[in-house]
Amino acid sequence: MRLSVKEHIVKKNDNHELPKNIRQVGDLDLDKRVYIEDYAFSFIKETDIDEDDEGKVGILLGEEKNIQGEIYTFVYAAMEVQNASVYDGKVSFTQETWPLVEANCAAYFPGMSMVGWYLVSSGIRPENNEALERVHSDSIGRYKAFMYVNPTERTEEIYSCFDGGLECLDGYVVYFDKNEQMQRYMADVDSRRKKTAVDEAAVKRYRQIMKENKNEPKAKQQLSIMYALSAILVIFVLVAGAARLQSEKNAVNNDNVIESGGDYVDNTSAVNATPSAVQDETLNVDYANGNVDTTQAPSDDVQEEITSSVEEDTTPAETETETEQVTEPVSEETTPQETTASHKTYIVQDGDTLYGIIKREYGSEDPQKLQELFDLNGITDGGNSIAPGDELILP
Repeated sequence: MRLSVKEHIVKKNDNHELPKNIRQVGDLDLDKRVYIEDYAFSFIKETDIDEDDEGKVGILLGEEKNIQGEIYTFVYAAMEVQNASVYDGKVSFTQETWPLVEANCAAYFPGMSMVGWYLVSSGIRPENNEALERVHSDSIGRYKAFMYVNPTERTEEIYSCFDGGLECLDGYVVYFDKNEQMQRYMADVDSRRKKTAVDEAAVKRYRQIMKENKNEPKAKQQLSIMYALSAILVIFVLVAGAARLQSEKNAVNNDNVIESGGDYVDNTSAVNATPSAVQDETLNVDYANGNVDTTQAPSDDVQEEITSSVEEDTTPAETETETEQVTEPVSEETTPQETTASHKTYIVQDGDTLYGIIKREYGSEDPQKLQELFDLNGITDGGNSIAPGDELILP
């Protein structure tokens, strides 16, 4: 059996009219009936909790009346308490709390009395909470109302103290009124909250700028290191790419050499030999390595290629040497051989004279031709030094 709050002395006022524009929540308790104005109710519900706080605390202002033997609590306004602490599941007030509360009440809600308090928190539960009950009894008053709002669960409950403990009422009433005092207070609080939010944002921004400025040299150093590493990486990629391209090119060239190995012949020894000497030897060509082996005879195609190479590589000097080594006599009818593109040569026969050679070659003893013959062959003794077998350049 709980003690009735009727024991709390409240001045009787049977002529007080109850609000008519109301919204009832639950069933009204016979021992404690709470009427809360909608602006005050909305202000409590819309209370924002900071990330670092576990909750916020405020007081309920209004009056208590005894109407026909029943106790009614009328909540006209709600006012937040700035210097109350909600921490580690506990609520505490300081010595500065109540002078500040009285000053704000006189400024915004003159003539009103404290009829209870409220707590907005998601982490503190009123049920069987001895610490919360002790705060309620010692700081607020045993028979005062207590409103609890859980923003996470979106629930609103009103408690009263029975048998020394807080118990949730079955219901309460929200009524609607102009409540100009509460509207003015809400406007000031909203303005103050916005200014505080701006100030906090400015402080956070200032701290962020200071932190960025502090870390800027380190960031620049890291950026320089990143640039250097990027440059080294680019150079490495370019060098690796060039090396890879060169390697692929060399591989292609090697493949081409291997594929054409059957047509490759080392003609070094063949250049210094005559065609007849090459034909007299039996050759074996190593097509893979380009070597020539004289133990086996080459094929007809290889023999033709070697002969062609020898003919192409034989120089005019070697031809002239072979011509000079020919000592066999030729008849007078032998046709003079060409030594250059504009002169013929003549091999001196036994009994020849320079005058006779000019007459035989040109049809007469032309003195001009004779002088040219002297000049071309370097003759200065009139031709007495010539002998059979000498080769003369004809004009």
